[in-house]
Amino acid sequence: MILLTPGPANTTQTVKDALVVDDICHREKAFADVLAQLRSSLLQLADVEDSHDVVFFTGSGSCAVDAAMASAVPPTGKLLLVVNGSYGVRMRQMAVIYGIDHDVVEWPWHEPVRADAIAKRLEGGFTHLAVVHHETSTGVLNPLGEIAALCAQRNVKFIVDAISSFAGIPVDVASIDFMMASSNKCLQGMPGLGMVFVRRDQFDTITHFPPRSFYTGLAAEWRAAKKNGQMRFTPAVQVIYALLQAVKETFEETLDGRFERYRSNWKAMRAGMIAQGFTPLLENEAHESGLLSSYHKPKSAKYDFDKHHDLLFDAGFTIYPAMAGYEHTFRLGNIGEIRVPEIEAFLQANAEVMQQMGVTA
Repeated sequence: MILLTPGPANTTQTVKDALVVDDICHREKAFADVLAQLRSSLLQLADVEDSHDVVFFTGSGSCAVDAAMASAVPPTGKLLLVVNGSYGVRMRQMAVIYGIDHDVVEWPWHEPVRADAIAKRLEGGFTHLAVVHHETSTGVLNPLGEIAALCAQRNVKFIVDAISSFAGIPVDVASIDFMMASSNKCLQGMPGLGMVFVRRDQFDTITHFPPRSFYTGLAAEWRAAKKNGQMRFTPAVQVIYALLQAVKETFEETLDGRFERYRSNWKAMRAGMIAQGFTPLLENEAHESGLLSSYHKPKSAKYDFDKHHDLLFDAGFTIYPAMAGYEHTFRLGNIGEIRVPEIEAFLQANAEVMQQMGVTA
């Protein structure tokens, strides 16, 4: 099955094989050594070995986001949230639940937020800013470098949801105070492990105010790792072995190689879909991440997305529905262990399915 989704993504056979290991107790030193190796490899991959640490949580990417939202902002802090997609909405929901003093920069979902709009709002005494790098609700890519510069100029701590961008497109992790990532998606591991890259000096702050969450407390998890190299709660042991293999394969491909492969996939997908008559949601391709693209559904009365999905599923391809508010679109990811030939095979299958449905895009 070719997964044309924003994650989970297709994995290599060697990553799948890495799931099958001898049974081991997660409290053994041997497993702590595995975690230490994974932590070191990820920091090296992110090029932040001297400035950051990485904290693991058993859970999805949203678990990592929850950990950062629950832990990064002190009771006296004030958070500015950028919302131009469903994952920004999710961060806002977390801020509300945790009682964090916050305000929101609302922006159209089909556009990257403009840095000048954020600059004006940051004059309101904010201590932290949070943004989603790649909004997989639409495929929009927000201007991370420009926003990081604004935060640095104003001494505002920078929180970034890079769940669906880290290891898929360039991310300057060194410019970020709290960055969330996931074991699947562009790292091409298995789902089940969330992680937060934290600038080490931030632990001097977050360890000194009461935690808002028991399970996803960053400070408590970091202290446990420092004490004995372990996670506080039972981890997804096999997923961690698979991620270690996936990170090894990322180094072998190189980040630049992966960036280029994904971009080639995206270019082939966008050109092919346009050639078939589909209209991209984002008219300006410079606004797209190169990891996922959204397309308007055909207006034909004969078109039915569920049938479109099911016929493609039968042909070996999984496509993704729209998020709430964008039901007139659907999404196609191009990450994971796939290449242009798989994209071309999908495009052929899609043309055949549209003909079978009697629909012209």
